[in-house]
Amino acid sequence: MAQDYLRLYAGLEGLGPSSVAILPLGAVETHGPHLPLGTDTLIAEALLDQALGDWPEAPPHLLRLPALWLGASGEHEQGRGTLSLEADATIGLIEAIGGQVARTGVQRLLLFNAHGGNVAVSQIAALNLRRQHGLLVASAHWLDFGLPGGVEQPSPPAEDVHGGWMETSLLLHLAPEVVRREEIADNPAQTPAPSLYPAGPVSWGWRTSDLVTGSWVGYPEAANAAIGAAMSAYVVIHLRRLLSDLAAADWPAAS
Repeated sequence: MAQDYLRLYAGLEGLGPSSVAILPLGAVETHGPHLPLGTDTLIAEALLDQALGDWPEAPPHLLRLPALWLGASGEHEQGRGTLSLEADATIGLIEAIGGQVARTGVQRLLLFNAHGGNVAVSQIAALNLRRQHGLLVASAHWLDFGLPGGVEQPSPPAEDVHGGWMETSLLLHLAPEVVRREEIADNPAQTPAPSLYPAGPVSWGWRTSDLVTGSWVGYPEAANAAIGAAMSAYVVIHLRRLLSDLAAADWPAAS
């Protein structure tokens, strides 16, 4: 099963050409009064715990790196408690970690992300690591896998931007002790134009204060642990498939 990199010994037992390193990407930022500052990192780590535990078949050889807990959170920087790196610094940090992974002989890396502000920077870093070190790097946010069928969506995902029913439901399932249920309240976005939703098809440079008063955006009152359990199980299926695909990929490339 997956190995925690910090518990490996000299020689990196089991390391082979198909080994896949996993770097969880999180953030420290305000998610309203009901969720902790480390929400994104907690979600990334807990989903990996679910995916890497009790793998039903022979698993690929995986090296789980410590989470990168500080991310690019400029859109939330006005919220008290948010800590943020500039985008170029985040890219450089991911590239530095990936470059060091390459020195061990590992040629495959998954950037597993749970923070929207890290999406663009991880994609840029993935290409740079391919160019600079020949690595096969996949960049995946847990929402890239979509949402499971059969789950009633309390609001469209594009309206549930930050600390809403999706993240709150996941934590009600994965880490219920960190959710302040008595503080849960809806805080829907008010956008400057109908086509400018943060998670919509058109990208624009928004800050949380452009959408709401407060540090969360969405409908957390509709969250429940059952939704979180269904979402978690769905992500686990797709995350395991992605890791297996990376391990089985025809790599390294010819050029």
